[in-house]
Amino acid sequence: MPTALILYASTHGQTEKIAGYMAGRLRAQGVGARALDVQAAELPQRWAEIDGLYTGGSLYVRRFQRALDAFIRQHRVALNAHPNAVFFSVSASAANAPGREAVAALVDAYLASVGWRPKKCVHFAGAVKYPRYGPLTRWMMQRISRKEGGGVDTHCIYEYTDWGAVDELLRRHTPR
Repeated sequence: MPTALILYASTHGQTEKIAGYMAGRLRAQGVGARALDVQAAELPQRWAEIDGLYTGGSLYVRRFQRALDAFIRQHRVALNAHPNAVFFSVSASAANAPGREAVAALVDAYLASVGWRPKKCVHFAGAVKYPRYGPLTRWMMQRISRKEGGGVDTHCIYEYTDWGAVDELLRRHTPR
């Protein structure tokens, strides 16, 4: 049975949700898949034994999580050597075309700075989870959302993830 590992770092939970969804979809296709937080992950000793490797994080204030950054820097040799390594970014900004372009530019610069060249890189729209934010973050996210035409009711959670796009990634990059 092919195996897959989905490693992620998440700030407000949407990247974790996407990683869990990916693992479930892969298992439904007969792949032994696990989603692991890079901070709590019991990492493989032999990367080559993993048929599919997906690593992702959320862009938050134009940066990825420190734990993701440390993980990629520590394991970049193994990541670069893996024939099926995929990187996925998650950002509410990726919900529209101009935002996706900005996210792509940030991700390209980030990956160059950490020295990783994944075989595939994708950008998923995330979510705006106002009830989970503190007052300053809630205000900042509302201001950004208003400017970008997103939801601004601070009592709501706005999920922008295109689950069809996640499914499409897995259709095209399912380990065999």
